[in-house]
Amino acid sequence: MIIVIALAGALFRSPLLSSVPVARNQDEASAGYEAWAIANYGIDRNGNSCPVLLESWGSGQNALYSYLAVPFAAAFGLDPVAVRMPMLLLGIAAILLAYLCGCVTNAGFGVAFALVLALNPWHLMISRWALESNILPFFVIAAMFFAERARNNSAMLIPGAAVLALSLYAYGTAFVWVPLFAVPAVIFTARNRFTWRNVFIAALVFAIVAFPIALCHLRNALGLPAMKLFGIFTLPKLTEPRQAATMNFHLFRNGIDTLKLLIIQDDGLPWNSVKPFGVIYGVPGLALAIAGIVFGIRGKASPIPLIALIAGFVTMLFVSANINRANMLLIPLVWFQAYALYWLWLRLKMLSVVLTLSMIAGFAAFWLTYSGKYGAELNALLLSTDNMPYIYCLYDERVPPQYFADTVEYINPGDAFQWVKSFEWRDENGQWRKYEYHPTQPTD
Repeated sequence: MIIVIALAGALFRSPLLSSVPVARNQDEASAGYEAWAIANYGIDRNGNSCPVLLESWGSGQNALYSYLAVPFAAAFGLDPVAVRMPMLLLGIAAILLAYLCGCVTNAGFGVAFALVLALNPWHLMISRWALESNILPFFVIAAMFFAERARNNSAMLIPGAAVLALSLYAYGTAFVWVPLFAVPAVIFTARNRFTWRNVFIAALVFAIVAFPIALCHLRNALGLPAMKLFGIFTLPKLTEPRQAATMNFHLFRNGIDTLKLLIIQDDGLPWNSVKPFGVIYGVPGLALAIAGIVFGIRGKASPIPLIALIAGFVTMLFVSANINRANMLLIPLVWFQAYALYWLWLRLKMLSVVLTLSMIAGFAAFWLTYSGKYGAELNALLLSTDNMPYIYCLYDERVPPQYFADTVEYINPGDAFQWVKSFEWRDENGQWRKYEYHPTQPTD
């Protein structure tokens, strides 16, 4: 069953990868270009070698995805499929990891978790394009898996700690989610087979892996200049701290916005959800997840998914809500959808079959919509709303990053999002070429 589910998940995530969606989001083009630049020149477009955080537009971009894309960029260049390949592989791997995570309960539930994730519209969408923050859900599943395994073997805390530390390089919201998840998860593990030695090793692993990115964010919060760590890793100086644009202390408003987002499942960004399917099949899907929470509490299921869900919601109290910023919430919600289906299968098989077939039918309708008319509308919207057109020049012309770093001029230097006025480079024929931004003219 899991082989069939994984193959089906891969079948719908893999075809037409370069053309659905065909237009590249600016963050996707940026992450791909940085991967190519690091692979071929050892620096990002701002001249930073081995950056732990990409300087990108000025206020930063998460670096882990670009590093995962480096082998593909080195082998295949800036081909759209090469840029999207890490996301595709992580999406398929997440289905298998969901099975392993569910198998801690039993194999039947493992199949249910993998099936619901494979049929999830949001997860399919994030698996098909290279928004770097959308690799965080993979680390959420991995963290849940190691936490579940640690219930019977505390040595699993060690790879779990490495996963949590790596997630800090995936998306900035992980800095809030990780401690909210890790502390109660470790406390729960302490009720079972537990050794302080493994806890100490796990804490040491976490500290070593997390230190560069934590120091980078701390230095930027204090307004300190860029520096080299161990003579290798660049800790860049951003024009604005990475979290400043998305995180705040409007706790009540953010909480209400997050609840609305879970109900409406649409944030106005068409690359995040497709109407009327939402991220977990709208209100019916949310009701199924809530039923799974109730069944799980009553049945004394593992608290790890509930810990992950609560940690995600508390994180969103500090974040201006949209779907990709709330992506750590969606994996535990899918877990609870699967738990509800599995619970019904054991007690009301016909109802469980009807719900599963409805989900399969909903997924088929979603795919036809996503790959058809919706895909064309999304492409048109993406092409008409480019905020940083210079990145496509860097991407399409394969501009060596040192030329950009040495010649770039900004319209608004020092702002959170620096608009590029011009830069120059020497092409493969030795001729100097120049990019210039003309805001009153159509951008070619």
